[in-house]
Amino acid sequence: MFGRLNRQPWSRLRLHRYFSSETEPYQVCVIGASHAGCEAAAASARVGARTLLLTKSIDDVGEFSSDPSIGGIGKGTLVREIDALDGLMAKVADESGSMFQTLKATKGSAAGGPRAQIDRTLYKRHMLKEMRQHQQNLRIRVARASGLLADNESHDIHVSGVKLDTGEIIRCAKVVLCTTRKYRIERLPPHPLQGTIGEDGSEDLWGSLRCLGLEFHQLHTITQPRLDKKTINFTNLIREDGDASPSPFSFLKSVVANAGNQIPRFMTRTTAATHDIVRNNMHLSALIEDARGSQCYPTLEAESLPSSQKFLPVWLYSDGYDTDAVCANGLACTLPEEVQEAMLRTIPGLENVKMLSPAYGIEYDHLDPQILTEFYPPETLEAKHIKGFYCAGNLTGTLGYEEAAGQGIVAGTNAARSALGRGPFLLRRSESLIGSLTHDLITKGAPVPRQDVFTPHLCLFDELTTESTVTSISDYRLFIRPDNAHIRMTAKGLYFVTGNAMVADKLVAYAAGVVSRSRMESHSRLLESYNRVLGILKNCVRSSKSWRNRGFFPIAHSEKKKSAFFLLRMSFVSMADLMQELPFLKDVDPRLLKVVENDGEKIRASSETGKTQYEGHQ
Repeated sequence: MFGRLNRQPWSRLRLHRYFSSETEPYQVCVIGASHAGCEAAAASARVGARTLLLTKSIDDVGEFSSDPSIGGIGKGTLVREIDALDGLMAKVADESGSMFQTLKATKGSAAGGPRAQIDRTLYKRHMLKEMRQHQQNLRIRVARASGLLADNESHDIHVSGVKLDTGEIIRCAKVVLCTTRKYRIERLPPHPLQGTIGEDGSEDLWGSLRCLGLEFHQLHTITQPRLDKKTINFTNLIREDGDASPSPFSFLKSVVANAGNQIPRFMTRTTAATHDIVRNNMHLSALIEDARGSQCYPTLEAESLPSSQKFLPVWLYSDGYDTDAVCANGLACTLPEEVQEAMLRTIPGLENVKMLSPAYGIEYDHLDPQILTEFYPPETLEAKHIKGFYCAGNLTGTLGYEEAAGQGIVAGTNAARSALGRGPFLLRRSESLIGSLTHDLITKGAPVPRQDVFTPHLCLFDELTTESTVTSISDYRLFIRPDNAHIRMTAKGLYFVTGNAMVADKLVAYAAGVVSRSRMESHSRLLESYNRVLGILKNCVRSSKSWRNRGFFPIAHSEKKKSAFFLLRMSFVSMADLMQELPFLKDVDPRLLKVVENDGEKIRASSETGKTQYEGHQ
């Protein structure tokens, strides 16, 4: 008997039940209160599954491991999609942001993105409040997982529970793992990080995963140094304030909490002396063997190579309202602390700065995300060979709060639906940026071990990225925009217009239970307004001469009449212009008018078929 168990390592885990006390069964157990874990647990609870969230400390709920910011180019679209699925990140960011901006707003609706610098203390407080007060079926417990229980039946491995480091057994039908092991990279061998950035599982947990046949690889990222605000000379630095009227991440909110009390950011630049110090100490870099950096977040070592002649912008962001810590965005490196201090003193405004914590590298374990696929359905984030085991966040080989949260909603929703005997909830790449992310993960995999996670096809974007990198992940980027996320995702259907009525093929998100009734009702009112505005614009038809007489130049002469909606396709016509002809538009929500205006540039009209559909989304 025991010889047979030794030949099948996963079966040994079944012995835990005979030597450990058991607790009440749950349908879904989420390990790790990271951004992925919070969204996974909340989504599972919204679907209706009895859900348990395990975290090693209550202070880890919604923790930022590095720069506390949310959104940006591409990332802002992810946050809006999370909100459209009733996720928590957008609502909490609106309550805890200290500075709000819309990046690259002049580049068009598909290229820009909302961004917020976050007060990490406020964010954790509001996230915990949301999860405790507004999520039914969810229990948060401070405990550390030490292993997974699995049954081997009919040659398939099925997850059946989680063992805690106290020996207690928690029975559950599905497990969502949203944490990983992280190490601080030194010139000496890496050692585990201590404190808030550690993992929610013990070494035994990773051992049990290996017993289940899972293999781990390593990736790394670099943090930014933290500076003392009181020692920075802001006099000659370039100041940049937040937007005067910030656009909330959540469509359910019209204003953000701290709109009138935003903390500005400041910009300085590196100098020739800065890069000389870096080049002279390159041999001390912990990542010198691959110091080329990434396309999205290049290390300072990579930018100081002899072939580089440019000086780098350094953005100084505050960590929050109740702290003097300032993040120096643009100075990511793995040089020794004394070298970083000398380097900082060569940068204007930082001549007398005090460094609160140095920049350093983080190496973390991840699974090959290509194990999270089966012939059908592929985008549930369930492991191929271990039924009931889901992954999200850093464990899949990605890095980023928004990417993790998006994966968490997908994994948590599918885990809960599977536990309740329902079908999968899928977000395909033609419908959402989350769908593009998950599809790329399971088809292309993560980068090779030790390579920075931000490769072009997985790089999801901050203000340092190029437009080509930002938009290349989505094949439908003109349709998948931050402004229309609530229309695309809440009803999550294939939209088409027949006459004056927009019809949703199927209300999958609401049927899945991941969207609350109150949000669905709000969405129904939104669609009703959208239909009304779109119908009036399409029915307001005049001749080319009539439009020219009303000041709409230069409309080419044509015998064919043109609708007001058709005019939106022209660069010289805006919704503000049409308001002069259609005064009722002044009473419509400006955010909805912006969606219609942007759609006017992307929608192809066909008078022959009488239908209008999104280009590239059929």
